[in-house]
Amino acid sequence: KDILRNAGEYKDFLLARKLTLQSITIEMFVHQLVQFNDDRLESDQRTLLRVQELKRVEEAGGFIKENLAGDLSIKNLSRQTGLNPNKLQNGFKYLFATTINEFITNVRLEQANVLLQNKEYNVRAVVAAIGLESNSYFSKIYKKKYGMTPKNYKKMYS
Repeated sequence: KDILRNAGEYKDFLLARKLTLQSITIEMFVHQLVQFNDDRLESDQRTLLRVQELKRVEEAGGFIKENLAGDLSIKNLSRQTGLNPNKLQNGFKYLFATTINEFITNVRLEQANVLLQNKEYNVRAVVAAIGLESNSYFSKIYKKKYGMTPKNYKKMYS
């Protein structure tokens, strides 16, 4: 009896495996169809990200980190990467799990923390160094993220 029962379980396993492989094959086919349809569109209308485009998004992240005081508008970043704004935004969401603007803000605030620990920089100099113009806006976003004002954080390191 045990042998017959085990043989039945083995058949169930084979059926489940066969169904799983078929569903994976269908899923792969659907992905290929979606990519084929996307490839047929004009380049500025395509929505799927290609590997080389993801590399350009990654490079844009590095560019942002190196040029905080520069022009970091989506229009300029789009021009720099050669990607349309929608693809650029989708790439940031995919690679960094955030929007471009949130990424820029987070990088600025991380750099601000480093600079605030340096005695040579006052808060106003930090604001300029990270590419912002408004001290009050900087204080607002800093306090929202870290729960204290930049001035108080600076005092902790003085």
